[in-house]
Amino acid sequence: MLSYKILEDTADAESFAIDEKTGLITTLQSLDREKKDLYNIILEVSDDGQPRQSVTRILQISVIDVDDHVPHFAREIVSPIRLDQKCPNF
Repeated sequence: MLSYKILEDTADAESFAIDEKTGLITTLQSLDREKKDLYNIILEVSDDGQPRQSVTRILQISVIDVDDHVPHFAREIVSPIRLDQKCPNF
């Protein structure tokens, strides 16, 4: 059986958690691409054999952008537009 863990060797490690049995990585906080778009964590995978063997790898996580800002228009519409109902195309 394999076990997984994130080593605490980088500051980015505090942003993620890993399930030690499945290896599923989840976030511990909200990630914002405008503040930070790249994270590096060190993973260790080990077995329960005799002798125990393990390997470490650097995982680089890229955060993709999501449109999370309210739209901003260059010109504000002050009054609503009213269409004449007698228009022949309506």
